[in-house]
Amino acid sequence: MMLEKFDNTSFNQDYVAWLETQIKILRSRNYEQLDVQNLITELTTLIYQETGEVRNYVYNVLVCLLLIDYGQKDVSKIEFLDAEINIHQLQLNSKMTDSFRLYLEDNLEEIYAKAKQTASLKSKLPRDKFPLFCPFKLDEIVGAEYHLFGWKVEQKSISSERI
Repeated sequence: MMLEKFDNTSFNQDYVAWLETQIKILRSRNYEQLDVQNLITELTTLIYQETGEVRNYVYNVLVCLLLIDYGQKDVSKIEFLDAEINIHQLQLNSKMTDSFRLYLEDNLEEIYAKAKQTASLKSKLPRDKFPLFCPFKLDEIVGAEYHLFGWKVEQKSISSERI
């Protein structure tokens, strides 16, 4: 079956139809008919979006961890922050790959600097009250084993067991 050459302007007119057409072309292995330039743009955008999501989950976990460890004394607020950590860790773990782990290892201090700024604003504590460098290991942030209130949280698990 021969597919018609796809008109690149349709990418801007009907995105879903464009995607469906690209899938059909790929499945039929008619690679010369692919809208290569727009596919490259879309794949690049997808990487940027996915990386941004992972980065945002780590940022949110860091803000909560900093508020718990350096700024918050109210137990009910700490419990709320702990729940927020668990939510973000679950979301993060659903996206975690070896590539994202490497990305996070390379960018953790940059993400931490922004999280520290936010924690400072939320807690009304000066930034110098927080550690200069990230005090948390990536596995703690991701949720491989984070200990809070004597509970051990297993990676990719919402169940907890008493330590």
